[in-house]
Amino acid sequence: MFSTTMRFMKPIVTIIIMLCAVIALTGCTPSVDMVQSLEGTWQLTTTDKAEYSHTLSADGIPITLPFVINLPHTLKNPKTGYTITLAEKGYVWIQKEFVLDAAPMQEMALQFGEIMNADRAFCNGVFIGTSGRFPPHFKSAWNQFRHYTIPAGILHKGKNLVSIKIYYDAEFWINAPVRLVTDSSGKVAFDYINFMRIHLMQAMFFIMLTLAIFFIVMFYYQRDSVEYLFFGLACLSVAFPQLLHFIENLYPDLPYPSNTVLKVSQPGLLFFPAFLNLFYRYHVGRNKPWITSIYLLIPIVLTVVLVSQNTRSSILFIRNISIVVSVLFMIDIFVTSGLQLMQRKKAGLLIFFGIVPMVLLGLHDVLAFGFKVIPSDVVLYVYGLPFLLFIIAIYLVNIFVTALRQSKELNIQLQQLLQDAKKLAYLEKELDIARTIQNQLLPSVIPRVKGMDIAIRFQPALRIGGDIYNIFQLKDGVVIFLADVVGHGIPAAMIASMVNVLFKMFQMLSVDPGLLLRSLNINICNMLPQTFVTAACLYINRYEKFVRIARAGHPSIIIQKAEGNVIEYMPQGKALGLKTDNKYETLNHPVSSGDKVLIYTDGIVEAIDIHKNMFGTERLIQIIKRTQEASCAESIDTIYSELIRFVGDASELEDDVTLIMIRIE
Repeated sequence: MFSTTMRFMKPIVTIIIMLCAVIALTGCTPSVDMVQSLEGTWQLTTTDKAEYSHTLSADGIPITLPFVINLPHTLKNPKTGYTITLAEKGYVWIQKEFVLDAAPMQEMALQFGEIMNADRAFCNGVFIGTSGRFPPHFKSAWNQFRHYTIPAGILHKGKNLVSIKIYYDAEFWINAPVRLVTDSSGKVAFDYINFMRIHLMQAMFFIMLTLAIFFIVMFYYQRDSVEYLFFGLACLSVAFPQLLHFIENLYPDLPYPSNTVLKVSQPGLLFFPAFLNLFYRYHVGRNKPWITSIYLLIPIVLTVVLVSQNTRSSILFIRNISIVVSVLFMIDIFVTSGLQLMQRKKAGLLIFFGIVPMVLLGLHDVLAFGFKVIPSDVVLYVYGLPFLLFIIAIYLVNIFVTALRQSKELNIQLQQLLQDAKKLAYLEKELDIARTIQNQLLPSVIPRVKGMDIAIRFQPALRIGGDIYNIFQLKDGVVIFLADVVGHGIPAAMIASMVNVLFKMFQMLSVDPGLLLRSLNINICNMLPQTFVTAACLYINRYEKFVRIARAGHPSIIIQKAEGNVIEYMPQGKALGLKTDNKYETLNHPVSSGDKVLIYTDGIVEAIDIHKNMFGTERLIQIIKRTQEASCAESIDTIYSELIRFVGDASELEDDVTLIMIRIE
């Protein structure tokens, strides 16, 4: 238990270390030699006339920087009553005069936290820099920190004028800081902030893209692990649009418009909540086909509507509607996670651990930008989503590596068993030794499962046989596996032992018995050709009171209800080892207190007496009805006694006999 807990904690410790490293980086914000803060009142004019690069507008509207404007918006000069209406897109000039006591002898720099969308900067009429591109080849400079070098000699003593021509489309804001700094110290700050905002994020999304490819490839080789597909698609849906935006920022002269980038990138963000939700549902086994269909249909419809839009504002409007839908998806995933926690399942902690980085990074931003307690120019909350996906990825890889290690260990045991079997075949007491090996593979004791009474009777036809069974206890119930290898003696027992080893390799799939049998069938076909094995598998959930049943060419599974009715179940499924593409049906059946479930091998119903009459299923059902009030152990003892009486003597049994009965308390 301790080692399992420690393995689960390793990914969490890794993420905490990464999180601390990111927060520590924000504490390394370089200081700047600030000449003058330019935050405060500026003049805004709605025109694209070039003369405002060197002339202060006479009809400007006062506006306070930094700001965020929801478009369309009307600004009013409180002194003159003059108003300006900002449409959904257009050009504006913002200008500010500031006074210097002396002309600087070195290069200065003008810095803005961010200007949305594209801009050209002028100082005293001299062009000093640009970000993004104006129409007709519009490119947004989203998330870029502005640093415009002002060569020596442009600034002078007394009044100076800064003019910024801005093109905005559907979004318009200017973020802090707004300042005049020395160019040398400003470049250090510029490089640091761009590293945190763009290059580090870009690297994280490239890693996320690699994770997406990795998990999609894993699904290709493990088609039953659908959660790998949806997690890979969730990573892809986040990484792809962000990388598109970063490419747009870093290479603004590429020949595609900014609105095309926005239209292509937004569908990924529409699909992300659905993919993440479906991943978690498949991972915890709570998904159904109709849920998958609905969860995928919603982003598909939104994407079709979004792609049909022609303006940036309408694209963003559809994107904002999807955010509301995303909230519903996240509520659903938290409810599912909470249900897992209530059932004390480890997977329930996954989402809650994943949001810890979001909470801590969000708290940093509140303290830094809301209360100004922490000095910072970098918003860290955007790192929360990559950290969430990294936590899930490390968790899944940890499960995969653990399963791989266990598979390797079991394979070594299997090879060792095969070597031992070859040696034992030449020994005089080969049967006794083989029986010892087989007994070691069988459960040494019947596990005590709360809420269930379990009894087992195993009688090989020879000293060793081809029947094998296993009981795997879970927190919420129990899995019972029974297999019957055609034949008797050492060959059948050795194959049965290998089947048991394969079951242990894939027992993680046992909550879906049909999926477990499918995996066993593929491996038996590949590893043990020309082998014929029948099997039955049950998963009984003692909390939710249901049983899942699957069989592979095995006799029927019998359920006796508390009121006495006896029902036979025969889910579809052919024997193991015939064809790799065989399918196995899983039946779900509710159970209640007093119900009995019986699985058995054909050595019982196919036993014959001296007159060549078969014992048969009907005779077995009648015995079950007569022993309804008896315990499981008493019931199977009665069945076995009636069987021996029928054939005449235990030595007359021609096949192995195994009976497993479970009663729901």
